[in-house]
Amino acid sequence: AQLKDLATQQSTNITWQGDLNLLADAIKNELRK
Repeated sequence: AQLKDLATQQSTNITWQGDLNLLADAIKNELRK
C-alpha cells in the first residue's frame, strides 16, 4: 500500500509540475505583449 501511495504521489507531483510550467509560459506570454 505504501509503495502504491508513493507512486500516486509521484505522478501527482509530475502533473502539478506540468501545470506549473504551463502557467509560467502563459505568464511569460502575457508579459511579452
